[in-house]
Amino acid sequence: MTQATQTDLKNPHIPLCFDTSAVFGKSGAPKDLGVIRKRFPTRLLIIPSIVAAERIRQLRADFGTGFNWQLIHNFLDDPKLNLQIYPFAGSTVRARRSHNERTISYWLDVVGAIDKDEWKKREKGRFADHAIFAIARESGSILVTSENQTGSGLRQQVELSGYQPGMATMQVILDACNSR
Repeated sequence: MTQATQTDLKNPHIPLCFDTSAVFGKSGAPKDLGVIRKRFPTRLLIIPSIVAAERIRQLRADFGTGFNWQLIHNFLDDPKLNLQIYPFAGSTVRARRSHNERTISYWLDVVGAIDKDEWKKREKGRFADHAIFAIARESGSILVTSENQTGSGLRQQVELSGYQPGMATMQVILDACNSR
């Protein structure tokens, strides 16, 4: 994380935009977002709708069509978290729950038919990275990820672009919340 990003992290007017690994990467994610909301009660916390779509696709691949994707919606709609859902098509339009089940259904139709091992081999998951990064850039957000390895995936994309306010890991954000 750059010095400029560290400074921007202290500015509550700069939004945080979360990628899939930050939101759903570990079982403590809902609690972690609660800690962030408590520390930054007025800061805009953005979840691109493609993050939800990507997680639903992953869970559908793992658990089949019986997975209740309403659980994801309930988590994202938690009023205590006050998350802002940005659609990945026309991301400047802020939306809540009506952010488009049709968009998620379309995403599932397109990628759901691809075997998950084939998906990894083709590295098609990069589409979501591109969309998430575009939304972070468009909203002027610090991009939050759980990717720790320099030069990997989304982190590499942000580093190569020189984008500011830049990127921080979920752990860095949580550490900032606890160091108040």
